[in-house]
Amino acid sequence: MSLQDRLEEVLRDASGTFGVYVKHLETGETAAINENRFFQAASVFKIPILAALYRDVHLGKVNLQERIRLEEADLVNGSGIFKELIPGIDVTIKNLATMMVIVSDNVGTDKILRIIGKENVNQYMKEVGLNNTYIRFSCWELLCSCVGLPPQGFSLELYHEINRRFKNGEIDYNSIVFQESIDNNVTTAFKVDPIV
Repeated sequence: MSLQDRLEEVLRDASGTFGVYVKHLETGETAAINENRFFQAASVFKIPILAALYRDVHLGKVNLQERIRLEEADLVNGSGIFKELIPGIDVTIKNLATMMVIVSDNVGTDKILRIIGKENVNQYMKEVGLNNTYIRFSCWELLCSCVGLPPQGFSLELYHEINRRFKNGEIDYNSIVFQESIDNNVTTAFKVDPIV
């Protein structure tokens, strides 16, 4: 049975839409389903941010032990623990990155994204061959858009309004956040130059 046949067999009875690209490293055989289709990255966009951060650490541009103060203006709705500790705590960049990945912390994510920059993340994705990965929005911007608000600067009133809209199910499904568009945080399963 070919790798493609096995992949199709695994997904035959599964519900949902899948984007998959696999390569058997010993034989070189590949299999794919919707490998070039754009999918909303959701919290997966935190992985490119982490990769770009550690590249900048390796280049000496960022020090993981540098302490950053988290203030009220750093609040971001959604997942994470830092929002429960604000305002005024000092954490290292490594703390931010760790929480971004192990608990999908939105405060940590947006703080790191401000430190290294979206364009830096996008540029690094192109450098490593992830030409179909686009990071356009921070967590804060995504959450604003999800509930029908234009991405805008932080205010405590807006923070509470976003929470209220989510609680009441006021989701804007026409928002760019729900679109398969390179103007959104999207990625595909296929990497242009697969790493062997």
